[in-house]
Amino acid sequence: MSRISCFVARLSVCSLLVICARPMAAQSTDSLPFRARQWGAEFSAGNGFGSAGLLRFHSARRALVLDIGGSASHGSRSAESTTTNSSGLDLRVGERFYRPITRRVVQFATIGVGARHSNNTTSVTWLGGTAEQKERMSAAGIFGGVGAGWMVTPQLSLGAAYEGRVDYARTHLEIRGSQSNDRTEDLNQVQFSFGNVALRVTLYF
Repeated sequence: MSRISCFVARLSVCSLLVICARPMAAQSTDSLPFRARQWGAEFSAGNGFGSAGLLRFHSARRALVLDIGGSASHGSRSAESTTTNSSGLDLRVGERFYRPITRRVVQFATIGVGARHSNNTTSVTWLGGTAEQKERMSAAGIFGGVGAGWMVTPQLSLGAAYEGRVDYARTHLEIRGSQSNDRTEDLNQVQFSFGNVALRVTLYF
């Protein structure tokens, strides 16, 4: 990229930040449409993972978030008769902080702790025999995210969030085969996951 292109890109980003900052500075705390002891129901989808959660507002600017997600998939291929099955469960609890951007757009940041568990099984059959690999993983750690929501009405918002997490994970691996190449392995590692984008629909009542 040329110097001129880099300068134009930086100028565009700076201009966007200035435009967003002006209406935000002009807003008061009363511009947020939430209230203490208000409830919300949130539905998210992203990166092949769906979740549903609850919000409980402490004030117009803060809410407790409880989120439960899950995934399941099944696949097969005729070549060598490969079959895969996977499932996952994710539980997260955290605190969310809101602030107004414009009259109908709010910005939020979430931070908290979570735990997840997944199972993956791959079975292969070929002329020489069969083999099966089972992987069971359990993890716990911290997560965070930033996003924005458009208040369609005081009871409905549409938004998106950019999320990341850090987990300490324990994986148990089993490999079984008809050719007696059985193997069992336990692996402990720190896992980093960033760049997850979630689309959200939230109802307030």
